[in-house]
Amino acid sequence: MCGIAGALSLGAGSSVLDTVDPMTACLFHRGPDEDGIYRDEHVALGSRRLSIVDIAGSTQPIANEDETVWVVFNGQIYNYVELRADLEKRHTFRTQGDTETLVHLYEEHGPNFLHLLRGMFVFAIWDTKKQALLLGRDRFGKKPLYYTRTDTGRPDRFQFASEIKALLGAGEVETTLDRTAVYQYLCFGFVPHPRTAYREIAAVPPAHWLQIDVQGRQTLQRYWQLPPGGTFTGTREDALDQIRTIFDESVKIRLRSDVPVGVFLSGGIDSGLVTASAARAAVEPLQSFSIGFADQRFDERPLARLVAQQYGTRHTEVVVDLGAEVARPEDLLTRLVNMYDQPYADSSAIPSNAVAREARKHLKVVMTGDGGDEIFAGYRRYTAALLADWMTATLGPVAPLAAKMAPAPRRRRGPVAFALRLMEGVALPPRERYIRWSGLFTDADAADLCRPEFLGGVTEQARSVVDARVEACIAGGIHEPAALMMAADATHVLVDDFLVKMDIATMANSLEARSPFIDHVLVEFAVSLPDRIRASAFQTKPLLRELARERLPAELVKAPKRGFEVPMASWIRHELRELVQDALLAPDARCAAVVRPAAVRQLIVEHMSEKRDHAMRIWALLNLEWWLRSERAPRTA
Repeated sequence: MCGIAGALSLGAGSSVLDTVDPMTACLFHRGPDEDGIYRDEHVALGSRRLSIVDIAGSTQPIANEDETVWVVFNGQIYNYVELRADLEKRHTFRTQGDTETLVHLYEEHGPNFLHLLRGMFVFAIWDTKKQALLLGRDRFGKKPLYYTRTDTGRPDRFQFASEIKALLGAGEVETTLDRTAVYQYLCFGFVPHPRTAYREIAAVPPAHWLQIDVQGRQTLQRYWQLPPGGTFTGTREDALDQIRTIFDESVKIRLRSDVPVGVFLSGGIDSGLVTASAARAAVEPLQSFSIGFADQRFDERPLARLVAQQYGTRHTEVVVDLGAEVARPEDLLTRLVNMYDQPYADSSAIPSNAVAREARKHLKVVMTGDGGDEIFAGYRRYTAALLADWMTATLGPVAPLAAKMAPAPRRRRGPVAFALRLMEGVALPPRERYIRWSGLFTDADAADLCRPEFLGGVTEQARSVVDARVEACIAGGIHEPAALMMAADATHVLVDDFLVKMDIATMANSLEARSPFIDHVLVEFAVSLPDRIRASAFQTKPLLRELARERLPAELVKAPKRGFEVPMASWIRHELRELVQDALLAPDARCAAVVRPAAVRQLIVEHMSEKRDHAMRIWALLNLEWWLRSERAPRTA
């Protein structure tokens, strides 16, 4: 696991190559064990390494036999053992790790070698013969990669890095605010790829490679997408048999490491199944780490403890208390802004960072349950999609009329709130439903919230982002209501929210996170299952619950889903109350250039009086305000 950075000179001299040193230094937390830089007259490639496989040998950058192909790499290729066994028939290896397989695969297959990789990764390969740089990113964007290209009359430089802060740290990019990205952040709680909050910086999309040569010719191409849905013709029992096999294999190959591998263990089914499978495959007892809160509504430690006891893990618990986490609430926001580089509103980043910080005291690698919900129907919006589809088919035009008569839900939790949100969604077109059920603000909400002059610079609605991703899924052959919503989540929320959260939270603490549920072989099989097998109108993740009944304590299987959430509603009314009011309602609030103060005040008043639960919306605005105050804030022009 590493952080990578680099620069390519496009005919305007080599001064840009000197920027790789400060960029690489900005990524120290991603790779505190060692660093390395390769340079020639056109390119510079930098790496910070967290040594996990072939600890003493795989120092980066790494070259092929005649040093005509060079690579820097961040991630883990889980099937490198099998790939290497074939490549050794034709190539001489200098190391024992997974990184060197990339240069030899590239020699034989060019960019098409990405189809052979099973893992999480970003890489940069410099081909000295073609004078071309190839960047690649894994199928779900588990590992991040950003780039910027400067054009001053003619293209002159191209830079890339694992984090935005590294591109900014080079001091070469003058940034301006991307209003569309900030608008979409308000709708989703995150900035969707390929945009960033900086107009000059873009993300390499997941499942894509980007190639650029010294003449400035640039190509971006997708190499993978979700397969057609509902193609599986077997029984439910057949599906379960294959899930057991593929899932256990996915966990087993993620135990490949020259250092111990632990697990993040919540009280949920997903991390519990990862722990169960890993414990049975591991040679030594696992280390497990759980997060908890004093507020029992959010505390899953008792359930996690049952799994730890059943599988004999060496278990550590961390309790998150806002007062103990930081001396002042302002410090928490500053820390998050420094970690995530751009506005990011997922409050579960707070416990994720806390548990990662504790785990790093003991080891370098953990496995997580990320992806189980999005792949195996773990959210109630999937059951809602099935119910809404049934209501629309049964009641016809009466369904939307009845839905419009339902009052807006005051709270986020409970069966009444679920029923009201369901009715609220039935009245909307299916794609608007998705934003209503999964986002913070719809386009209509955001239009009411934002200043008219700010909206004048917005070029793409939030719904357009969802439409494009849903259309891609439909074009790929996914049509059933729950399957389509899961596919939208897998290519939208999972990629741009949850995986970003975990990557940054762990790597900020020099910790690698591996996610068995986000194995493309497992995902492809799951997508092939029809809604009648993979989802249910009456319970979440029916298939994983069946597997959990075989492997996990009954108390955990029967427990209601809580999600990895924090008591943000209470924090805003109490611990964060003064900060919220001082920061967002101040005459000089930076976010007042984006949103209408009167609309913000209404949100705060309604939340503080407990008339409505606006916790996530207020938290999003608070993060935006703090980012706009930071040193990394771009010019707003």
